[in-house]
Amino acid sequence: NTGISKIEITKYTAASTGVSIHWADVTENDFAYFQVEMLSGNSFTKVGTTSNMLGYQVNQLTPNKEYTFRVVGYDNLGNRGIPSDEVKITTIEDEIAPAITAVYPVSSCYKDKLSLQVRAQDNYAVQKAVFSYSTDKVNYTKIAEVQAGTPAANVTLSKEFDISKLPEGSIYVKFEVYDTSGNKNALLASGEDVITEYVIDRTPPAKVEGVKAVGTSGYIEINWKSEATQDIKAYKIYRANAQTGIFTEIQPAWNSRNYYDTNVETGVTYIYKVAAIDLAGNVGAASEECYATVVPDTEIPAITGMSPTSGKVVGMNPTIKVLAVDNAKLASVTLEFLAADSDQEIWTMIEEAATEDRSFLLETMWDTSELKEGKYYIRAIATDMAGNVSTIQQATYTLDKTAPQAPQLTAETGHFRVKLQISGEKGEDFSH
Repeated sequence: NTGISKIEITKYTAASTGVSIHWADVTENDFAYFQVEMLSGNSFTKVGTTSNMLGYQVNQLTPNKEYTFRVVGYDNLGNRGIPSDEVKITTIEDEIAPAITAVYPVSSCYKDKLSLQVRAQDNYAVQKAVFSYSTDKVNYTKIAEVQAGTPAANVTLSKEFDISKLPEGSIYVKFEVYDTSGNKNALLASGEDVITEYVIDRTPPAKVEGVKAVGTSGYIEINWKSEATQDIKAYKIYRANAQTGIFTEIQPAWNSRNYYDTNVETGVTYIYKVAAIDLAGNVGAASEECYATVVPDTEIPAITGMSPTSGKVVGMNPTIKVLAVDNAKLASVTLEFLAADSDQEIWTMIEEAATEDRSFLLETMWDTSELKEGKYYIRAIATDMAGNVSTIQQATYTLDKTAPQAPQLTAETGHFRVKLQISGEKGEDFSH
């Protein structure tokens, strides 16, 4: 029951948020580890252990504060030794500046508000963030001072900035953070504060020109000319049935300059308008109206891929993937199987999936638990909304549900290693 002899602390140093403690080695052969303890209230608590070092770094301490430590040794049986003499160590004042790691939003155009956000880190704790703005990058007006609810080493602080009353043009927002010791964030490599330029923009973009609509087999294609300005973010697309003339928004923010409308009916005439949306969210005037009529869809869909590829050996309950596409809109994709040695050509359903997309990936498990091993035919068929049926895509698979024989494993002990030898019969379909 005799523990390790008394530990002798030989050296200690202090930083702002941590201390380093060193001690002399012990001579006991049954030594297990050292334990570093810190006085908390009226008793000591463990802060860490080490078995191969004669020192320990205690972190996450408060700057400019006195702490009391001691070190004790334990043997292999868990017996506690004699603790060292207590040492009082005072951390130094914190002079390390916090760092800003990210600011939001990105530099761009905005109309009514800026959702300001700053992420920062510190060696101890960030206390607050200060947001300011300027129109000349010289004279700044404070927007807000945001306190961290609980100061921490990593914080995210936010502020909604109402810019609806400010004139259009550039403004510069300065982001600052301070730690609990009053240190301000480090400057950029250029020696400047962290400042982001934003543009207040309430001017709608110009009316979209050159809008055309062309009715084709099962859908209508709408396209328009590109805007000369670079601040267009997206487009609104409006559609009306020619019989009613009532427009509804079918795309609130389309990112391309052409659009395929597949949610249409054959023989019906539709009217379209397009409006541009700029980076600030301003919506321009709608374009001139254009008309198009959907013609009957006679183009068949297509099965463009199946996985696994034909000729493969598959195991129990394999996953089958089928990719189908259509010029307008798919209705369903069907997957069936037939045993190659079947006397009757009666196909069994694996899966039938409904869809309204132009492109659809059917991914399903083929339940083979009740099937015998052997060769099987798998076929896929796609049907579109007009009733057109694709050409049948067929694959051949060999179903193998028999696992390989268990291998024989032998082990040979070596110097700092164990050599494993695997042997056994390998069938023709052995993989790994």
